[in-house]
Amino acid sequence: MPEMLRMQSAGAEAIMPWSVNAGFLSRLINARGQMGWDVPMVGQTTLGSGQTQALLEKPEYWAKVYPNNFRSCCFDANGKLPERTAAFVDRLRSARIDMGDTLLWWIALGYDSPRMIAEAVKNAGSAPEQVVGYWNKLSNFPGVYGDISFSPEKHDGYPDSQIVMCEANSLTNGAFALAPGYSV
Repeated sequence: MPEMLRMQSAGAEAIMPWSVNAGFLSRLINARGQMGWDVPMVGQTTLGSGQTQALLEKPEYWAKVYPNNFRSCCFDANGKLPERTAAFVDRLRSARIDMGDTLLWWIALGYDSPRMIAEAVKNAGSAPEQVVGYWNKLSNFPGVYGDISFSPEKHDGYPDSQIVMCEANSLTNGAFALAPGYSV
């Protein structure tokens, strides 16, 4: 609470914690709520996780909390996920996998990564230089997490344009509505 009061008295227009610790993040959100301070909180994806949600004193404290996320794991204005993501979620549901307390992108990345490795080994071989050579030419790998591309100069793989902000209090099965100002 003392840190939050200092931020408020300093005139902070937003709070940007960057942590994967749901306990810490929920304490900040709860303190802000107890103060009746509605300044936006923006930051790391864990701000919107089910683990953070479970530690909130009141659901309304999650208003104006905007974690970063990935467009492929967010709902459009009609409440729909992208087609590829929706098909993946349907498969998870049929396997009775509960996504209520996690983030869909965590699952999607964990699914796509071994698929990318398998594809590289299948098409290029298993030696490290073969995998690297294959990935350096990879263009628009159709992942659930997103379309991944690499080149000899660009190794991050994920397009910046697909990183978005979302509304934490819209969490539904690991996915979110986009934050105000974003469109599909």
